[in-house]
Amino acid sequence: MIGMDEHKQRKMKVKKAEVKLTKTPSSEKISAVEAQHHQHESPVHPGHNHSEQDHTVHSHAHTEDSHSHAEHSPSHEKHQHHDQLHQIETHRDPSADPFLFRSNFFLGIIAILVVLLLVNQVLLPQAYASISVGGGNFGTASLGSFEYGSKITLKPMPLATGEQPKIGGYQSIVKSLPTISELSQQPSTGDAVQDLLNNIVPTGTPWYGEQAGVSFDDPIAAQKQWGSYRALPLDATQTERWNRIVNSFTCDYCCGSPQHPTIITHCGCAHAAAAQGMAKWFIQNYADQYSDEEIYGEMARWYALWYPKGTIERIIQESQV
Repeated sequence: MIGMDEHKQRKMKVKKAEVKLTKTPSSEKISAVEAQHHQHESPVHPGHNHSEQDHTVHSHAHTEDSHSHAEHSPSHEKHQHHDQLHQIETHRDPSADPFLFRSNFFLGIIAILVVLLLVNQVLLPQAYASISVGGGNFGTASLGSFEYGSKITLKPMPLATGEQPKIGGYQSIVKSLPTISELSQQPSTGDAVQDLLNNIVPTGTPWYGEQAGVSFDDPIAAQKQWGSYRALPLDATQTERWNRIVNSFTCDYCCGSPQHPTIITHCGCAHAAAAQGMAKWFIQNYADQYSDEEIYGEMARWYALWYPKGTIERIIQESQV
């Protein structure tokens, strides 16, 4: 009887433990309790007191299950939080990121600055070539190593002693020469040939035009007029000066060539006669005001008018060497 009463008491305790354990979410622990329950339903031997052991087992199971649940919950919450962050990163709109917006903005500014710098490098030489010194349209321009301008022209001259040509076999070399007349320089077009036509080939009437009866706008009539001055008388000093100028001035496009330039006193063309008469006229009228080089340069300015094609071609040719 005593054994039966103890058996009933143990069954009551097991049922109470099952009620408590059903409140835990762990199915594994419930299975463990069920196993213990079946173990307690086996025959009980008299004299063995199982109440304390049962209580200890069930308490230990409940505590262990509580710890497992406590450890499982934070890990599960952390995993859910990680998934949410991953979804946010995956669906994030790049345009809404202020850092990316600022980066694209700065990159755009840098790209614009680079383009402006490149355009500046292209346009600056052209701007410099149009008008570099002087006021208004009276300045100088550059083409390669050559300089020309309102009072500077370009023409081939005989090689000086020991001087080397820019082009092999040539006996003359293009040089800048000061002039007496002054031309208004036109802005650069970006085309070297057109710029030379605009600024090396003269137009209009020079300041001495009325006195000499000549105009750049009528090159044929001017050529005849200049030729008539070849008969002007000069004294010995003036004649020596005249010989020095004309005997170093070459005819490069009619009677001569770059390989074999002809001195104008050895050339029978009308242009050579006009250049000789021009030298006499300036020596007779303005000997004290202008140097030999300036008279030489003014003759070269007229030669550019009489031979525009040959003049431009020769300048371009040597500017590219």
